Amino acid sequence: MDHKRKTQRSLRSQSQLILAPFAVFALIVVPSSASAAGRPITVPDLLALQRVSDPQLAPDGTRALYSVAVPDVAANRSARNVWMVTLATGEARALTSNGHEGSARWSPDGKRIAFVSDRGGSPQLYVMSADTAGDPRQITTLSGGVDQIVWAPDGRSIAFVSEVYPDCKDDACNVARDKERETSKVKARIYDRLLYRHWTSWSDGKRNHVFVVAADGGSPRDLTPGADYDAPPREREGPHPMAFAPDSRTICFTAVTDPVEAASTNGDLFEIDVTLRGPQGRPAVPKKLTTNPGFDGAPAYSPDGTTIAYHSQARAGYEADKWRLMLLDRASGRSTSLTDAFDRSVDTLLWAPDGKTIYFNAEDRGEMPVFAIAATGGTPRPVTPGSFDGEFALALRQAQGGQGDTIVVSRSSLAAPAELYVLPAIGGAVRPGSPLKSPTPSK
Repeated sequence: MDHKRKTQRSLRSQSQLILAPFAVFALIVVPSSASAAGRPITVPDLLALQRVSDPQLAPDGTRALYSVAVPDVAANRSARNVWMVTLATGEARALTSNGHEGSARWSPDGKRIAFVSDRGGSPQLYVMSADTAGDPRQITTLSGGVDQIVWAPDGRSIAFVSEVYPDCKDDACNVARDKERETSKVKARIYDRLLYRHWTSWSDGKRNHVFVVAADGGSPRDLTPGADYDAPPREREGPHPMAFAPDSRTICFTAVTDPVEAASTNGDLFEIDVTLRGPQGRPAVPKKLTTNPGFDGAPAYSPDGTTIAYHSQARAGYEADKWRLMLLDRASGRSTSLTDAFDRSVDTLLWAPDGKTIYFNAEDRGEMPVFAIAATGGTPRPVTPGSFDGEFALALRQAQGGQGDTIVVSRSSLAAPAELYVLPAIGGAVRPGSPLKSPTPSK
């Protein structure tokens, strides 16, 4: 049975509250250990699993994007495509079939979809219509590729990360430097400073830089030209390492600027106005927002733009420190913690569209539920108790009797791989309850 029909059959078999899994793994079914007819799962079974990930809700909460990766053992890669599902009907369809696509993101008006594809050899930015058929339009051709795409709230531009040689002034220089390295008969590596290697990757002198490009195409602009540091840091970039402010003028990103980066676990938040120009037309100088000795990352602007939520580690030199949920008041520059009394580490964090609630997921006794906390503080409460929700997305959606936040989660367990579930609009999400176990949202 194909992916679409199996998805629809699964959705019809669920209750109204649990509208998914959106994507069902058609190649194997993991039997219960108590089943007499069962057998142990094997390596070929694991290699046959389709990987579902990266849920993204449309701005109106009616549809969701996600990625499906199918392992290709012979090619030693996974063929990844972008899918879309309609929440009300469960109808799912593949938007791409090339096997080289992922990281799909909705435009703010829900009419377009930006995604990353390496169909041409290197990962580049593409944009396609969300509603009409047609080939997607390639927006970038950068030698350093594209990663971590973020739409501006006005839909006119897209920010992303690309690798560059910091002393190169344009991409032609990057291309020439790459070609020189590839064609050189000398393959020895010479380093005169740390960090020359991280795990299995050698440093080739490139840095992550923040770029912005018009959503309709044009010349991408490097917002941190000449910066000899990674923005965001490639080793600890974590969830959404940069974000647009609601005014579409300002971008907040994480960067590690310590001179001896190999011995540092410090990362700070920076802001830059993408519309300003410095001397000789250069971009504005990034403004440092945090001075915490630990790592600050995952910035997210409040809907009114007055506050930046982020997660932070307080201690320097300690990568296993607890991640706190912090709020930075942009007017005063003062940061406060919302989770000092919460003995868990905050991972991905998202604002509710009304700005009154912040959602985040956190490991909790072998599980990873989504929690909600009032933006004014209080005790975090699990919205999806008894689950392991590694990725989630949310949007404002009309609910029966009012409005609420619709949440889509990527859920896995010891008995099943990740599948997507939807939690219908829940008003007052910071109140206790088990919305996935009751026929109506908790009140």
